[in-house]
Amino acid sequence: MPLQVRAVGDCGDPLADAVHHLVEVRLLVVDPEFLDDLGMRLQAEGDLLLLGDDVELALSGDRVRGAPDRGEQRGGEDDAAHTAGTCKNHDLMDLVINPRETGFVLLDLPQLFGNRNPVIVEIGSGKGRFLIASAMEKPDQNFIGIEKSLHYHRVIRERVAKRGLRNVRLINHDVFPVLQKMFADASVAEVHMYFPDPWPRRREQKRRIIRPEVLSEIRRVLADSGSGIYVTDHREYFDASAPLIAQFFRSENRIPGPEDPPRTNYEVKYRAEGREIYEIRFWKA
Repeated sequence: MPLQVRAVGDCGDPLADAVHHLVEVRLLVVDPEFLDDLGMRLQAEGDLLLLGDDVELALSGDRVRGAPDRGEQRGGEDDAAHTAGTCKNHDLMDLVINPRETGFVLLDLPQLFGNRNPVIVEIGSGKGRFLIASAMEKPDQNFIGIEKSLHYHRVIRERVAKRGLRNVRLINHDVFPVLQKMFADASVAEVHMYFPDPWPRRREQKRRIIRPEVLSEIRRVLADSGSGIYVTDHREYFDASAPLIAQFFRSENRIPGPEDPPRTNYEVKYRAEGREIYEIRFWKA
């Protein structure tokens, strides 16, 4: 795709580098799949588009819309491989925890990160918007993204590696056995769950993230002062989730307002469409 990019980077991906360094990008031809691979949702305002919260794209062409990334419960482990290039500024072997190779080994988190900073877990990392932004903003915290989809796991792996984020680790597996077998009691400061698949059909609802056995494990791994956030756009899923979460935690239901910055691609997209967003914050104590 022809591009005119004002950026100089070292990762072999000038558009991604431009976003990372917050410089101007001008697109001569718009390819929605290519744009969406940046993991940022585009919001149209006339012929000026905002990429994430920082970078302006002046473009010719129609409104750009990318494919969604529903997160951990979207897609399966046989998704097509992601083929983006990788920078050499982060050892991928250090970045990825692979229970398929090592088995479900109890994690020594201080040893894993080389420090005793608080650990934040995101269940369903998708393409990594929240995880990457948080890790960049809070270098004094550690982040673990659990993502079931192999495709999205590879996407976020490349993005984390390109940024050289040393405070991020990734796990590509179903969340329940990972929590149950790999995390010690009271070892996690926060758990975040953004827009998990609602599995609306009755026969599929046993696959939902918000179910008693998963919530029980979340409670176990959270520190006594630990907390969590669950966000969805699906009203029925929210109505079913709220009483379940309240069985395990002290909780508070809220609707994010315009003053709350969007945390994921889905949140940007759904707010732009005028959808209602539902949020539950919960605490162990």
